[in-house]
Formats: sequence, C-alpha cells, structure tokens
Amino acid sequence: TLVLIVLFTRASGLHFDEQWYLIFGYRRALGDCDLSSKGCLFYVTNFALTQLGFLLGPLQALALPVGYALANALSLVWLSEALEARSRRVFLLLAISAPLFLYNATHVMMETPIFVLINLAFGALLRLEKSPKNRTFKRTALAATAIAIWFKLTATPALGILGLYFLRKDWRKMRPFFITLIAAVVYSLLWLKRNSS
Repeated sequence: TLVLIVLFTRASGLHFDEQWYLIFGYRRALGDCDLSSKGCLFYVTNFALTQLGFLLGPLQALALPVGYALANALSLVWLSEALEARSRRVFLLLAISAPLFLYNATHVMMETPIFVLINLAFGALLRLEKSPKNRTFKRTALAATAIAIWFKLTATPALGILGLYFLRKDWRKMRPFFITLIAAVVYSLLWLKRNSS
C-alpha cells in the first residue's frame, strides 16, 4: 500500500500541472507566468491552440493534446527524413515507441513542445551537414534552439549535447548555434529573475 501511495503522489503533480495548463489554455493567455517563474511562451502557445480549437467544434478540448501529439509525430518524421534511408524506419520505430516520447507527446506539459523544437533543430543540423550553404536549415536550427529554451530553460542540456555532437565535426559552422544557445539562456535567466523579484 505504501508503495502505491508513493507512486501515485510522485506523479500526481504532473497531472495537476497538466490540468492547470488546460484550464489556462481556455482562460488566460499568459497563464500563471506573472505569478511564477515560468516563461509565457508556453502559455501563449496553449491559448492560441485552444482558441483555434473552435474549428473542431464540440471536440475543442482535444485541440491541445491532439495538436501537440501531431506536432511531435511530424517533427519525428522531419528528423527521420534527414537520416540515411536504411536507418529511417528503425529510428522512427524506436523513437515513437520510446516511453519518454509516448508520455510527453500525449500530455500537455512544458516538455511537449520542446520535443518538437529539439527534433526540428536536430533535423535542420543534419540537413545542414549535407547542404552547408542552405540558409533555411541554418535559420530553422537557430530559431528552434532559441524558442525551445524560451519555452523552458531545461531544454538547454539536450541542445548543448546536440551542439557538441556537431561541434566536433566543424566548430566554425557551429558558432552561431552556440551564440544563439547562450543568448537564449541569458534572456531566459533575465526573464526569470525579473519575474521572481
């Protein structure tokens, strides 16, 4: 009984957070970012998706979970298309069946859009390796990196590791990536400091 109580209470906070995110998606564009140290971009995105959900009619409540699940699946396809043909199917099968992906792609949590953005950045960096002069891929990688960090600062380690992987191949071409990463972190920290005081 004690184990069940611990297991339930350990994860119940996530479900309470998700419920608040869904409620704020309907009622407040800025969520509780004015009362907490959370960034506003997540709440604004949720609010916009929920308001667009009126197109679903009586299924408007599904706008956030279905919208994020679809975005996660499409970003995995974007990422897998950048891989060599022989490894695409294996990657997609492993990625889609991974417990972390399944949980975060089907719940409205702050990490849900971050997965989409990291997949976009990774896919763009892989494509940039093959087409180094392509500005669209470069801009996609930089924008996805900055926005992921603005969603939640905890995206930084994953993006840092991703950058280090590509850094070993060509450090000069990765300079804009790391400048963007550091600038986004500094901006987020300044935002958090301003909001927490």
